[in-house]
Amino acid sequence: MSEFPVAVRRPAGLYLDLLKNCLTRVLFPDRGLDHDLVTTSPVVLADRLEGKDWPTEAETMVGIRRLDQLEACMVNALENGVPGDFVETGVWRGGASILMRAVLKAYGDCDRRVWLADSFQGLPLPDPARYPQDAGDGHHQLSGYLAIPLEEVQANFRRYGLLDEQVCFLPGWFKDTLPSAPIAQISVLRLDGDMYESTMEALEYLYPRVSDGGFIVVDDYGALPNCRAAIEDFRSACGITEPVVRIDWTGVFWQKGHFAPRSPLGPAGDGIGGDEELNATDSDFDEEFYLALNPDVAQAVLQGHFHSAREHFFKYGRAEGRRLR
Repeated sequence: MSEFPVAVRRPAGLYLDLLKNCLTRVLFPDRGLDHDLVTTSPVVLADRLEGKDWPTEAETMVGIRRLDQLEACMVNALENGVPGDFVETGVWRGGASILMRAVLKAYGDCDRRVWLADSFQGLPLPDPARYPQDAGDGHHQLSGYLAIPLEEVQANFRRYGLLDEQVCFLPGWFKDTLPSAPIAQISVLRLDGDMYESTMEALEYLYPRVSDGGFIVVDDYGALPNCRAAIEDFRSACGITEPVVRIDWTGVFWQKGHFAPRSPLGPAGDGIGGDEELNATDSDFDEEFYLALNPDVAQAVLQGHFHSAREHFFKYGRAEGRRLR
């Protein structure tokens, strides 16, 4: 295992933080679309940070917290040499996948690819005969907002200078594209299919390709009961016992198989955090967010190596420059 030196992590972190603030329009706010899909309202910053509104212009509705955690998983996979590409199933305007490509660029990885699987025409009609959990699901009625053409997603990549041969598209329904997708190994798999059918198909076809030590990130586990049911049914059927870790109000992740925690031996100040993080006190500490941002610590806590995230931070994380926010 080889951690990136501070000379790499610091500029990479600054670039990726700026990108996330652009992708979410936190830096230059757009407006939030109301549920009638017609009227708009000024952005509520807290909602945008948590991914709780529907942006009019932003390339992602995921929010900063889930993007931070996704970045942490990808960097962890790179540092630990977990083999495989980055894959997103259900990409909307492409924002999370743009971040995936940016992480590879920031850390100089020219071998891995980013795969975007999407119909690019919205979500399918429910098929209650095969998937009764989707009975009554109305996502297909939101195609006017959720259906983003492939060309528009490609243009969004191009806007950030990130459309190249390392970005691969799989247009079509998951049941048609994923079984034969030319993806040998996956190190980070992000699921954002909303429905039971879309989530289950992505897991059935792609989970076997996730490498040992790779991450499965689920966007709608907390928000959508049918998505959560698909995750729980698949994990139960496959005997998956790795703990599910909460990211925020809706997102979760787990790490597949073997886990080798990052060695807590870095010199003081070698992270990308600012002075406010190095001087943090107990009253500043957000246990849940620290675990989401540091998946290796989350696993170490679950395995009993530390009693809490707070214990890790004040013993090791502060000296390593681990980020708190």
